[in-house]
Amino acid sequence: TDFFQFLGPHMDSVRHMRIVHVESPDRYMVLLDLDSQRSADEVYAGYNGRPYSSMDTERCVVLYVRRLHFADPDPNARFYSTAAAGA
Repeated sequence: TDFFQFLGPHMDSVRHMRIVHVESPDRYMVLLDLDSQRSADEVYAGYNGRPYSSMDTERCVVLYVRRLHFADPDPNARFYSTAAAGA
């Protein structure tokens, strides 16, 4: 929900979204499929380099992606689980 608040009014332009967790438990990547090139340009202009909050030193990095290929999951891959972290 933090990300939804961060993206604010641009959430109306999102057709599809996938949240991808990376190795660090406090970082993630969000893949957005937006409804138009104009929406993508607005998100890029408004959010690239912007801090996530006034108290955060991390900055948002926005990249254009032309194509994605989802491979079959690797059974040997390690995934971070928030449930396992608290156990």
